[in-house]
Amino acid sequence: MRNFLFIGLIAFLFLSGCASKNVKEASIPQDKIYNVVFEGVPEITDKRVLSSGTQIGDVLLETPSGDELTVVKISIKEAYTPQIRSNTVFVVEKGYLKTDTIGETGEPVAEGDRLLGFTGKTKLLWFKTKAKISGLSKAAKNKAAELYNKVTK
Repeated sequence: MRNFLFIGLIAFLFLSGCASKNVKEASIPQDKIYNVVFEGVPEITDKRVLSSGTQIGDVLLETPSGDELTVVKISIKEAYTPQIRSNTVFVVEKGYLKTDTIGETGEPVAEGDRLLGFTGKTKLLWFKTKAKISGLSKAAKNKAAELYNKVTK
């Protein structure tokens, strides 16, 4: 009987050691958080963030400011964070946030960075038209920083 208990205990310890090794090796995806700055109040009724029809994240929090600015905190799934670059902007379409780009290339952005948002496609097109003269991704980054600084003052 003692031999049976001893063998059972050894087997249990061996198996629990293997299980904990597998848990340590497993990587858990981590969403990244970004701040999207809007002039005005975006009419977000659907908390999804979409890119090419695929949900890549969620709206977490909307913080309106007295300066007619709104900061929207979004969460992007880890698998999609490489596509969030300095030329990525967000536009409200049918109540949800949709990604768009301005300019041809953009630099990687860090978690927590500020990105530019537009309350509608017309405002996005107007911005693209005005910013054609200068680099579009630089213009978006500067505008997002300017709006965010107004909110945080």
